[in-house]
Amino acid sequence: PDSKSLAFTRTTTVNLYGEPSVLDLWIVSDFGRTKCCVVSSDDLELSPVWLSNDAVRYVSQPPKDGTGLNVADKVVELTAVDSAKRSASANR
Repeated sequence: PDSKSLAFTRTTTVNLYGEPSVLDLWIVSDFGRTKCCVVSSDDLELSPVWLSNDAVRYVSQPPKDGTGLNVADKVVELTAVDSAKRSASANR
């Protein structure tokens, strides 16, 4: 919403037919210099939409579910991590 961050899905695994079988939810900011994988699972994370500056709604669906019955709308709330904490966790 503030036009400083971009939410998108990224294919991490494809099936034998070249179709995405795992999509993760990512956020980038600072003109692409700051990247963060927000949600990583065995499901397809689809259609991210900003609800506010710190919340993103997305659709989660198992990759082989053709019925549409296991589709779930989910919301992830983002929190800022200061650079000291980020550096400490990167050194572990």
